[in-house]
Amino acid sequence: MREARHVFNHDGRTVTVENVTPELAHKYLSSMPNNRRVRHRVVKELVAAITTGEWFPTIEPIHFDIGGHLRNGQHRLTAIEQTGATLEMLVVRGATEDEIDAIDTGNRRIPGDVLSLRHGVADGDTTAAALKFLFNYEHGWMPAGSGRSMLNNHDMGVYFTEHPAIVKSVQYVNETPSLRKLGSKGTMAFCHYLITQATYRVDIDAGREDRGDKFFHCLEREIYDGNNDPIYRLRERLYRAKNSYGSGKERLTVADVAALIIKAWNMWVTGKTITRLAWRNYGDNPEPFPKPLSPK
Repeated sequence: MREARHVFNHDGRTVTVENVTPELAHKYLSSMPNNRRVRHRVVKELVAAITTGEWFPTIEPIHFDIGGHLRNGQHRLTAIEQTGATLEMLVVRGATEDEIDAIDTGNRRIPGDVLSLRHGVADGDTTAAALKFLFNYEHGWMPAGSGRSMLNNHDMGVYFTEHPAIVKSVQYVNETPSLRKLGSKGTMAFCHYLITQATYRVDIDAGREDRGDKFFHCLEREIYDGNNDPIYRLRERLYRAKNSYGSGKERLTVADVAALIIKAWNMWVTGKTITRLAWRNYGDNPEPFPKPLSPK
């Protein structure tokens, strides 16, 4: 049984100082609803600090939510398990979701962690990346904001609930290794979501095959009608960039890749052929970031 001292109650929360044994640490870790990815470097550093007596665990508490699930403290408790030490820790129970989202430790909780822990998303990092691109796109910030967005951890969770189908696009990309040879997972998932959302209802209502899905199927399987098929030109350009090892002439930014995918889609769905696929976002007359066309 744990020894709890200095119990403080406030607004549904309790704060205690407890002696946490390795067995108790294991029990607490088992209560996590969706484990945050363990960063072994962090655990190694904590183990070394515990072993040398340089770690002071009561400075920052571990947190349990209102359901009694551990939501913060995974790495510290893992270190206790590994060292076999019993350490005094500050423990907060009854923390709200907003408080948990705002937790910022030396091992910063990133948006992908929030999606995994709070929403049970299997690949939180890729989902967060795709949602950031989508958020920037919807606010007209592509390409200038393609590398970052204004979404904090809490806003990321809210935005995810508004776009739950992004999970299907992330799952599709994760299950399709050939697409990952053409661009980052986050970029591919963003484009897949954007295009399939533009096509799904139109094609389903008309009793047709979803052409967004068909486009990506042809892209991943290298199915195209000659060298002037937009899908062929897209694969050729993205593959060249992916294997250019950073050379300036062939290199593409995230916004470049996404724009080329959408441009290829717009030409493919309207039955056009091309001899060269490009997106010019510089000079006197830069092209705006393209929007996917809905099939007619």
